[in-house]
Amino acid sequence: SAILLHVNPDCIKSLSFSQVALLGNDREFEDFTLSLISLVGLQQLHLIDCCLLNDLGVLPLDTILNGISTYGALPNLNHIELYAVDIDREPVGSFLSPGALANLVRYKASLTKLNLEDLTLTDAHIVELARAMETNRTLMILKLWGCAVLDRGMTAIAGMLERNKWLLQLDLSYNEIGDDGCTAVAKSLYVNNTLKSLKLVRNESISNGSKGYRALLEMMKWNHVLEELLLQPLPESDSDLGFYLFVNRHRYLLENENITRVQLVDTLHSHNNDITFLYHFLKAKPSLCDIEVRKPA
Repeated sequence: SAILLHVNPDCIKSLSFSQVALLGNDREFEDFTLSLISLVGLQQLHLIDCCLLNDLGVLPLDTILNGISTYGALPNLNHIELYAVDIDREPVGSFLSPGALANLVRYKASLTKLNLEDLTLTDAHIVELARAMETNRTLMILKLWGCAVLDRGMTAIAGMLERNKWLLQLDLSYNEIGDDGCTAVAKSLYVNNTLKSLKLVRNESISNGSKGYRALLEMMKWNHVLEELLLQPLPESDSDLGFYLFVNRHRYLLENENITRVQLVDTLHSHNNDITFLYHFLKAKPSLCDIEVRKPA
């Protein structure tokens, strides 16, 4: 805290605490937070693999997040990363109140990117976060990578996506989302017309042919906005899902009724002669090809 108080408050744009233990009592964490929010020029805050030790057993991360969320505090802060944070060597979810996390999203008006990675959160955390996101108009990127999200939390996120019109990227990789949660989010994306990227990698229940996968595939026939949907690694050339994503990414080109074969060749060159690109393009525009289009080997 003493070091932060001697820093020019306008000159620090990014602050990172990595692989350190922050130790203190309740008053000392309050002083640390006051020093932190005095850095009015701060744009990015990263707590990476940190251990927060409070000898009174209270919630130091709550103290920090509530301070950051205070009206008028850190007006330029747009990116917060909490990665593998623990408290007293225990997973952070047991020591971080759902309300503090929700208030960060609800009241931090400058926030555009929030990374919560490898934090063991509970359903209550995800539900409260989703409720706060329903009215958030600034956050564009949300990463909940490895946060132990289950179907109940995913259902809350799906409800949020029906109301939130500003989120562009959502990463839910390495969680425990099953068919029910996956189906719920698929239904929400019939309504949501702003989300461009959804990552569900390594949610082991979501596999080719599962109920959740089929719901996502059916949704992609109607959603014309989503450009990235990552599940288990599947070659795009071998999946209908890859074709629908291709159409969304290149809709501006495919809807050009006057494109010629010469322009197609130029477009192919601009994509490094990618055979998958050519396959999908000719599948969408068969009039440009006199022969049957076959899947690439």
